[in-house]
Amino acid sequence: MIYKSLQDCVQDLHNTKQLIKIPFEVDADLEMAEIHRRYYDAKGPAILFEKVKNSPFRALSNLYGTPARTDFLFRSTIKKVKKIIELKAHPDNLFKNPFRYLDTPLTAFKALPSRNWLKPASMYGETTIDKLPLLKSCPLDAG
Repeated sequence: MIYKSLQDCVQDLHNTKQLIKIPFEVDADLEMAEIHRRYYDAKGPAILFEKVKNSPFRALSNLYGTPARTDFLFRSTIKKVKKIIELKAHPDNLFKNPFRYLDTPLTAFKALPSRNWLKPASMYGETTIDKLPLLKSCPLDAG
């Protein structure tokens, strides 16, 4: 599946029970990082912090916490991306097995950033950097 937005990705994880939502307020100063660390160590689900103290934004954590979840998220494109990486590491493979890499140039082209001049990107809203959660994982961490 190719996601049109991070929200689509979050919904897919929720639908497949690979996401836990934390509905209560969590502090980005040490508390969020400790929750994340515990779920990561337990190879747990992705975490959506729905209320971050002093921030209007939600926060997503542990998205790529396990190789299985990473494979799930990139299930429709991972094989194609692996072929691009193979060619970058060993360009001579193209001459050894050219038919294996027929779709690789198109995949690489699609990975480039593009602009859609007819439909500008939608925005959640404007903000300033002080509104973003400043995640700290230890007392001396600058965030």
